[in-house]
Amino acid sequence: MPDLHPQIQRVLQVMAEANLKPIEAMTPAEARAQMEATAQSRKAEPLPVARVEERMVPGPAGGISLAALLAECRSSGPCDCLLRRRRARHRQPRHT
Repeated sequence: MPDLHPQIQRVLQVMAEANLKPIEAMTPAEARAQMEATAQSRKAEPLPVARVEERMVPGPAGGISLAALLAECRSSGPCDCLLRRRRARHRQPRHT
């Protein structure tokens, strides 16, 4: 895994040692439950979110709606950010 950050390599190693299923092999509900259980076992505290910005990025079939959850910056360097894809709203085709 030469292209992965060492911390991510360690996370994947720990997941393998704990016999956790890969996220891509689970249903969304199973993946959420596993992530929640993992966070609780680490006694992880939720990161504070300073603001949420709605973003639209180009995609192959049109715009993709994202929410950028931005942490409060305490320095002039880069800040933590989580991008979450908004659910697609399926529209019925218009008949003219």
